[in-house]
Amino acid sequence: MAPADESTGVSLNPTFVLGQNQTAIGADGAAYNLRLRDLMTLNGYNLPGAASNALIRVEEGTGPTGNGIAVGQSAVFTSAGAVLGAPASAANVLTDTSGKFGAAKNSAPVDTAAHTVSLPLNVLGVPALQPLRPYKWEMQSGFAYKYAPSEGNRISAYSVYTWPASTDAPILQTRPVNMNWDFITGEK
Repeated sequence: MAPADESTGVSLNPTFVLGQNQTAIGADGAAYNLRLRDLMTLNGYNLPGAASNALIRVEEGTGPTGNGIAVGQSAVFTSAGAVLGAPASAANVLTDTSGKFGAAKNSAPVDTAAHTVSLPLNVLGVPALQPLRPYKWEMQSGFAYKYAPSEGNRISAYSVYTWPASTDAPILQTRPVNMNWDFITGEK
């Protein structure tokens, strides 16, 4: 959702705003891997990591029969690997207003009414972008998921938006759809 496609004057430390409307219809969480590329040098970053299953996970509270986070609360954390689980450590938690995964903090604000998360670039460990430079960001991996408490909290895909390879667990299929947003940074 932001930075918007074809926008100009974007901050050198932009805030990426992602919408996870699947949480409005019953998903317990959404997961993303973003690519950010400098269109002059073609260098860039994968956020939060190069593997497609290095994910930014956003969970809005669905209560004890869902993700165990109180309704109205949220958690945002990074995870990696073939199995979707809790954050590996407190360092992986970006936001946890519920306290489920650690001390409450809000470095990646979630708007549970609008079902969006705002991720400042520096929170993801990336330095400021270059001034007056064209960039592109895209979603490399993106899906929503739901817990099955009656099955030991097994997680199943709820809807897959994009996934790059059928060999990358936890989703052993491919869906090569992605969206690109081009923007130009402003001056210092």
